[in-house]
Amino acid sequence: MTEPLPAPQTLQEVEIPVVGSSQCTCQYKPVGGVTITKQMICAGRADKGICQGDSGGPLQCKQGSVWVQAGITSFGTSLGCAKEGFPEVYSRVSEFHTWVTENVEGAAIGFVTFSSNGTDGNVTCTSSATFQFSLVSNFIILFTTLITHLQSL
Repeated sequence: MTEPLPAPQTLQEVEIPVVGSSQCTCQYKPVGGVTITKQMICAGRADKGICQGDSGGPLQCKQGSVWVQAGITSFGTSLGCAKEGFPEVYSRVSEFHTWVTENVEGAAIGFVTFSSNGTDGNVTCTSSATFQFSLVSNFIILFTTLITHLQSL
C-alpha cells in the first residue's frame, strides 16, 4: 500500500507505464466528473505512484539521451493512492509553452513536445470495473512535495 511520506520528503522515484488518453478516459469513467484532455498525461500502476502531497512534482521522461519534464503531478483517484485501474493524471508541460513564455519574466526555457512511442489503438469503454493498463512507454517519476519546492525558492 502506498502511504504519504512525512514532510519534508526525500526525493522518490519509480518507473511506471504511460496510459493513452482514450484508455485513461475509459478507466476514469466509473469515477465520474473526470475529463481527460490533450493537456494531460496519464501514467501509473497499482501500488506505485503519486499520493497526497505530491501535487506539483515532476513527471520526467527520457527522449533520446535527454531527460525532459513531460508533466506536472495533478491528481489521482479519490479512492486512494496508486489504485489499480486508475492511472495518475499529470499536466502536459508542452501544452503550456505559450503561457509560460508570456507570463514568466526572463523565461529562457526550451520546450519539447511530449510524444510516446505507442497509441491507444481501438479502445472501447466497458462497464466492467476491472481495467488493464495499456503500456505505451515507461517513464521515471520523481516525487517532490510542494513544501520542498517552496523551500528551494
